[in-house]
Amino acid sequence: MLSHRTEPAETSGPVPVAHTPTAPPCLAPRGRHNRRTADLGAPDATAVRRLCGCLARRAPDGVYAGAKSEARTPAASWQHPTDEGLALHSLMLDAPVLDPRPLNSEETTNHEEEARALSSLLAAMTLVVAGSLAFANQAAAPGGVPGPPAWSHKGGLPGCGTAEVLVPQQSAEYYAEHPEAFVSDPDMPPDIAAQLEQIALNRPTVVTSVSCAPGLAHKPPKQGKVANTGMLNWAGYGTSTSTTATYVLMAWTEPTVVKSSVSAQMSIWPGLGSGKTASDELVQAGTGQSTGPACTVPYFWYELVPYENEVKVGGISVAAGDKVMVVVSFAPGTKTATFDFYNNTKNTYLRMTQKLPSGHAFKGNQVEWIVERPQLSNGSYTALPNFRSVSVTSARYHTSTTSTVSAPILTSTSYFMLNAAGQSLASPSGLTTNGAFTVTWVRSS
Repeated sequence: MLSHRTEPAETSGPVPVAHTPTAPPCLAPRGRHNRRTADLGAPDATAVRRLCGCLARRAPDGVYAGAKSEARTPAASWQHPTDEGLALHSLMLDAPVLDPRPLNSEETTNHEEEARALSSLLAAMTLVVAGSLAFANQAAAPGGVPGPPAWSHKGGLPGCGTAEVLVPQQSAEYYAEHPEAFVSDPDMPPDIAAQLEQIALNRPTVVTSVSCAPGLAHKPPKQGKVANTGMLNWAGYGTSTSTTATYVLMAWTEPTVVKSSVSAQMSIWPGLGSGKTASDELVQAGTGQSTGPACTVPYFWYELVPYENEVKVGGISVAAGDKVMVVVSFAPGTKTATFDFYNNTKNTYLRMTQKLPSGHAFKGNQVEWIVERPQLSNGSYTALPNFRSVSVTSARYHTSTTSTVSAPILTSTSYFMLNAAGQSLASPSGLTTNGAFTVTWVRSS
């Protein structure tokens, strides 16, 4: 810490009448100047040192302490800068520290020298400030030093088409110390960004190599016999928005499916859009399970409807009882969907992106949080496996006009899954204040 400057000693006698200050003797020329040869136009170091020392000794009344004044004693006419102050001057100018006491009074004032010294001081201060700002900007960048971006794209994934994996360019320790760098999108709403920052603090294993395989077909909700909310394939919640929805988050516990001799499939997912036409794609991602003679383990998947069917993602695993979170986002400007998969139980994380192909568009006027029974290739729906219940612990969304945080689904429409006869297959509970709810299984078909 720099020392506080000592006030000048008290003096007796009348207060001097104010007069026009003259340049202090310390600004007068003294021999040849030792100009530097730096290519940036370095200032005259000798003149600047003398000026710094001189300006540090200004009297409190604004008159140069070195100016003639009968009311001031020599002892009170200047203040010696502290050692820290001298060191600071030396650091700025990269020059040896000199004692900046006034030169003898016989040396005359040279206004041209004063102007040159002032100009040199300003130039030196400009260089110091510019360097400080450059350092600050550098320190604020990922890693604090020049280097690669926080994330890079990796394509050419087996079976994944045009989808890419985002690969971290820093270590898990770095992201734990700088969790904001774990968020690749600066426009992400703060509460959803906070979820990803918390993942960074957990130091997850980030999956950087995956393979993909074709899966089942997901379709828009099909109306059953019950008007408005009775659907043949969906159970959960959905909401309509007047502006484009750009983010949706859903967190849940992967259910344990009861084994059965009957083949049955289910999917759990959040999504953006309706998927009814190619001009209103449904961008979705989640987990899937099936049971029966060809029983499979749960898996993660993503899909753009109607552009493609479900794409199974291999390389990140999920099991019954795991707590998972999926964030789906869409950037209308670049027509790019981003899928964030996180298995909190296994502490594994995967981020993928996929661009919407030519001829397809995204409106994003619907948002969904759904338990679904997918559609088979013949157009019929699969049986719904006995999953007992799905506990959704968080369901939020964000639109292009939401200014602060994303909104929980408190004014959404509930969907009840029914069979063709109008009998209930699965039904959602009411919503809590943070958008949590439970979907309960009733029957398979």
